[in-house]
Amino acid sequence: MFKRLIVLFVCITLAIPVLSQKTSKYEDLKYEYNAALDLFKKQKYGPAQKHFQKVIEVSGITKSDMRMESEYYRAICAIELFNKDAEYLIGNFIEQYPESQRVMTAYFQMGKYQFRKKKYRKATEWFGQVELSQLTREEQAEYYFKMGYSYFILEDYTKANKMFYEIKDIDTRYTVPAIYYYSHIEYLNENYQTALEGFERLSDNPMFSPIIPYYKTQIFY
Repeated sequence: MFKRLIVLFVCITLAIPVLSQKTSKYEDLKYEYNAALDLFKKQKYGPAQKHFQKVIEVSGITKSDMRMESEYYRAICAIELFNKDAEYLIGNFIEQYPESQRVMTAYFQMGKYQFRKKKYRKATEWFGQVELSQLTREEQAEYYFKMGYSYFILEDYTKANKMFYEIKDIDTRYTVPAIYYYSHIEYLNENYQTALEGFERLSDNPMFSPIIPYYKTQIFY
């Protein structure tokens, strides 16, 4: 009995350094991750990406929540920095973590990335995979406008107007330009009364008011 206790004591003693090493590694990763997240929030995407990359490398093949979040933020950093591998990193994240709540945001962010690059067809493809219910109200407004504008540039006016219609009567940062493009398309479709009603709403807007008289002249004369 005494010998068994000695053996058990030795086993426990030997295990303590291993457990200590694992705890230390986790704490180091957690520190690295928090440092990366802090830099990300400060929009310091270059340094943040390096820290997230380190977390991923040290994590190895283990698919922990911390690694998943690090892969997501690394991809978002790549988008913000216009890195060439941004699309690959987002695609890889979606493939590796299809059940993650971050997937819809990843689609949305890549849509915005393509929009900023003026690759409007690609923007509609990425935006088209977004489930709107998983976006915030502000993100939904951005989605509708940028999707609508992309279709507008692609001259798919029917789809564009459906997007602009969704936000032309609610208070968002995209409402005013949505009213303009919606009214412009109605003007092109010779729905002059609807177009005129929209243009009237912009008559006091400093950005659009200078061009409103042109439309009125065309409609009335």
